[in-house]
Amino acid sequence: MSVDLDLARLVARTIENTDRLLEDEKTSWDVAVKGVEKVIADLVTRYPQHSDWIEKQFAEWRRKHGH
Repeated sequence: MSVDLDLARLVARTIENTDRLLEDEKTSWDVAVKGVEKVIADLVTRYPQHSDWIEKQFAEWRRKHGH
């Protein structure tokens, strides 16, 4: 099943914006994770057929940051 283009953009934008906030030291890791978790929950609700893909993208993001 292919992922909806809007969903892919939302996930990419969320990761990019969160990374930018972390790089600019405008947020802490703990606050960033809480925000991302809220986005994940919303996206899983809106796109339940892609919940595995959504969770995989954010798991990879956390691993990239060593968490």
